[in-house]
Amino acid sequence: MLRAKKPWDEMFENRVKVLYFHRRADLSAKVWNLLDEYLEYVRDHAEAFWEVLHWFTIKYKPERDEEDDDLDKYSVSAKLHRERAARHESVGRSMGARIRKYISKGIPASLFEEPGV
Repeated sequence: MLRAKKPWDEMFENRVKVLYFHRRADLSAKVWNLLDEYLEYVRDHAEAFWEVLHWFTIKYKPERDEEDDDLDKYSVSAKLHRERAARHESVGRSMGARIRKYISKGIPASLFEEPGV
């Protein structure tokens, strides 16, 4: 099963790790510490980011015009759908505010345009 392989871990480990638009020497230790903190958050929520980037549908209930008395077959899909929705909501709702917080603490806004960030 795909989830057992945890492809989000591979995605995070194989991400771009170089800066193209900023020079390391131009960034303060404070900025690097904040960037490490931000990337720790991204790593901890890599599953949600992977799911957002790798879209697939989950059928968790019958269609309106579909007659189906066996709703048990949808229980696993419905659980997966609820879990994914909760992860997306949690990460998605706070991401803009999180980035603004880091910018207010001193990370250049342009750093968030880097492919590796």
